[in-house]
Amino acid sequence: AFSNLATTGFIVGWAQNGNPGGTTYAAEISTFSNFSPVLASSVTANTQADFTGLEVSVRYYARVKAINQNNVSTAYAAAASTYTLANPPTGTQVTSVSIGTVTLAWSGNGNSASTVYKIARSLDNSNYEVLAATYSSPAAIAALGPEAANYFKVAAENGAGIATSYDSAVSTFVPDYTPPTGIPATPAD
Repeated sequence: AFSNLATTGFIVGWAQNGNPGGTTYAAEISTFSNFSPVLASSVTANTQADFTGLEVSVRYYARVKAINQNNVSTAYAAAASTYTLANPPTGTQVTSVSIGTVTLAWSGNGNSASTVYKIARSLDNSNYEVLAATYSSPAAIAALGPEAANYFKVAAENGAGIATSYDSAVSTFVPDYTPPTGIPATPAD
């Protein structure tokens, strides 16, 4: 089981499974399910290992085996996986406004390329609706206008669907770009 999930680490825990005192355990992690390469390992008499210094918002696989007092190992228990948490995005800003569209940009704040960014929008800066999910910045979003203030905020989500807090909301006014009418046609000469 995984606990203490953080942006750059987690704890892997397992059951003693009837092993006697003096048993040690070898835990390994990798970003590949075949554990090639093993990124980090821990040999301990405890039933958990703390892994730190990992990449943000990345999937990690973990496995563990028992080692008896004669240094004979069991097979590895079935591997399990989890994701480190994502960092909240920062610096969200409106970069352009056009007819019915607002383009937003933000910093991924060190997140991996597999991080999803959820964009929410509101007319009152209180009731937000998630409109879009994207893997990158900038992103063009349909505006609620015309002639209305639109508020936007962005959160990051790791591969397990665990979301960060939202960055500070930004707003923009979407003007009415309705073309004029009533220009008379002139006869051709």
